[in-house]
Amino acid sequence: MDRASRRIGGLAGLSVIAVGLCWWSLAPIPRPRPDSVAIVHAPAAAARVEPVVIAVPTPAPTPQAADPVVAARRDATVLAAVAEKRSPDDLVLDGAMQREPRDPLRAEPTEAAMRAALLRVPALAGGKEPPRVLCVGTTCEVTGVASGGRSTVEIEQALRDPAMLHAMVARGYMPGPATVAAVAGGGVGYVLYLNNEM
Repeated sequence: MDRASRRIGGLAGLSVIAVGLCWWSLAPIPRPRPDSVAIVHAPAAAARVEPVVIAVPTPAPTPQAADPVVAARRDATVLAAVAEKRSPDDLVLDGAMQREPRDPLRAEPTEAAMRAALLRVPALAGGKEPPRVLCVGTTCEVTGVASGGRSTVEIEQALRDPAMLHAMVARGYMPGPATVAAVAGGGVGYVLYLNNEM
């Protein structure tokens, strides 16, 4: 009898707990009234902090080359003038000009021969600035400014002169992209890349 009464008492207790849980889960949740006001305590104001201005660097038209001679001799004005017209191939060869070293013993005779070939092209010979040739390990860069009376089409054709390109190929360099653009102060700026690994 003692066991039976304990069982009945335990079952009654569980029943009370179950009824309480059901009532709690079904009871409506009181919602705040729209006209009620909540007061939130804010921490004391921190010391005034000056805004931080972050300057976004603008890319230089001609990034600094690793080789100091190349960095000093590249024509930044012409490279900036043609920057918007550059092709992906231009960017690859420009990257070679920035990364690769210049070996003067090998570069100087190549640069002189290429400059002589360029000066045989009338549209390039009489320019505001004579052609500038600069060679690194695998790539040569030709820059210059043709006179103001020349058109961009005429300079593009001059940079594809067969005799001049044949002289470049004879030195072991294949002509790559040529880009022309008007430069400040008049004239047509041009860049021609040549590569000895193509």
